[in-house]
Order: sequence, then structure tokens, then C-alpha cells
Amino acid sequence: MHRGDTHHGGVALVDENIATIVVARLRTAGHDFVAIAETAAGASDDQVLAIAVADQRILRIRPLVHRSD
Repeated sequence: MHRGDTHHGGVALVDENIATIVVARLRTAGHDFVAIAETAAGASDDQVLAIAVADQRILRIRPLVHRSD
């Protein structure tokens, strides 16, 4: 798992509490998102953090929420 040469949006690693369908839609929109559920399911918090650091990715642990205010 590593950052690709090209990306158009956020470079992030998302924790297992974020639905893979959300990650798929973000990818479709051109964002470079990796789901821990797809690459290291069941990893401990320390392992997830280590993966994010090693891959130089922002770690997203809360669901993404769209607000219109």
C-alpha cells in the first residue's frame, strides 16, 4: 500500500468505521482514498496509525459529513 504517482484530491487512509461505498464514491470523484477495511481489516489502532504514517496519508477516523450551513 502506497501513494500513487497521481491524485486529484485528498490523500487519506480511512478507518473501518467508514463505509467502503463512501470510499468508492470518493475514488470515483478522483480522490486518493484507501480503506483500512480493504487492506488491513482488523488492524489495531496502533497498526492503523503506523500504516498512515508509513504511507504519508491523512488518517480519517470519523465518517465524512456534508453540511449545507
